[in-house]
Amino acid sequence: MDNQGNATCCSNDQVYVISYAERQTLAAVGIIVSFLGIIGNTLVIAAVILSKKLRTTTNVFILNLSVADLLTCGFVLPLDTVAMLGNHWPLPIALCKLAGFVAIVSVGASSNSMAFIAANRYILVTKSMSTYRRCFSRNKTLAAVVFIWLFSMTVAIVPQCTGLLKLGYQPRFSSCAWSGNGRNELDLYFFAMFYLVQCGCISWSYAGIAYHTYNHTRKVQHLTTRPAVAIVMDAQNQQRGAGHQPAGNKLQMEVTKNLFLLCESLLVWGKAPSL
Repeated sequence: MDNQGNATCCSNDQVYVISYAERQTLAAVGIIVSFLGIIGNTLVIAAVILSKKLRTTTNVFILNLSVADLLTCGFVLPLDTVAMLGNHWPLPIALCKLAGFVAIVSVGASSNSMAFIAANRYILVTKSMSTYRRCFSRNKTLAAVVFIWLFSMTVAIVPQCTGLLKLGYQPRFSSCAWSGNGRNELDLYFFAMFYLVQCGCISWSYAGIAYHTYNHTRKVQHLTTRPAVAIVMDAQNQQRGAGHQPAGNKLQMEVTKNLFLLCESLLVWGKAPSL
């Protein structure tokens, strides 16, 4: 077979063929995504680090998410592009294995960071500031970041120790990826570790925010039918007693909505390679 034609791999009595034209297209897309991702995530990291106003608890997890994405865009995708443009891996195999390992860890760090972002927004919008500060103190936030990376690395290491996961160059996809003795078992493992609980947490958190916002809107509509003096007195009593953040804060709600869209799109993107 022509070296510049098709890359062929036989597995389980099946032949998988990826044309060179398809690999060129995927490589071009990878280069564009890598370039844009490096620029975008670098700007996010620089903004959070350099601006004191942006050094909030929520932005710590956004910073963590950007670091994970930067690893993918700056390390994994360029190596995958090299793999796609050839019929074999031209660099040291250890580098290809490292790329596969970093890809798994980055996906885990991203999904867990988005779960913590969702929980952070839920408590910020629906609970009192004292509760929020107690749940997301500086030490607890740093501990959560450490947990995200340790958990992701552990999930990547355990199946390698048990023989379920094998890292390296995969001719079937012409990329530095992973394979295993049981492909379905491996997909189920990663889904359970990186998506099941995280998607549940994200969905529950944003559904809770939507429900809280709906109830608050109904209360505000009810108050508008009352005299202005009564509305002011109720607002003052609420501020003295409950100590809640303003539930109708438009900025917080806009940020929460944008983070929800970001989390859902990244979860879909992260799941796509394993399909």
